[in-house]
Amino acid sequence: MARPICHSITWSDGWKEDVAHFPSGKAAADAPLQLEDRELRCWVTYPDKAKRKGKGKSRRPKPKLWAVIIIERLQRADAFQYAVTLRRVYKQGERIVTVSVRNDPEDQSDEATVLTFISPRPEQLDSLEQRLVHLAAKRVYCAIEETWSVATSGV
Repeated sequence: MARPICHSITWSDGWKEDVAHFPSGKAAADAPLQLEDRELRCWVTYPDKAKRKGKGKSRRPKPKLWAVIIIERLQRADAFQYAVTLRRVYKQGERIVTVSVRNDPEDQSDEATVLTFISPRPEQLDSLEQRLVHLAAKRVYCAIEETWSVATSGV
């Protein structure tokens, strides 16, 4: 069987990296917690086995859902760090992945620790799992950034 080709990766709520969805003010203080139950969906296409002949049929294969990462739980460790429990669902089964995401406005150096794998170790994840976990962690990282103005103003 031919390996699927990654077509697109989308969030269940339509979130895009360049668009902030969290309101300013008091609600922004809990921005990361609002991410629970959000899904990151990986759509793939399968290479055609034979060329199709006939009119009216598209030559492009339809994308099919291959993998989903669900943000199961976020637990606040400190003002700018969260423990994140992700559930990875593939056609072959499920797996729980736990990571820690930190985005401290006082430590934005290149050496700052942003993502820490708690379980399993990153070597135990396949490349697609690693990519999806990184994208989910990036979403949490951006949500933590939304809390900066609230935390520094003391609201």
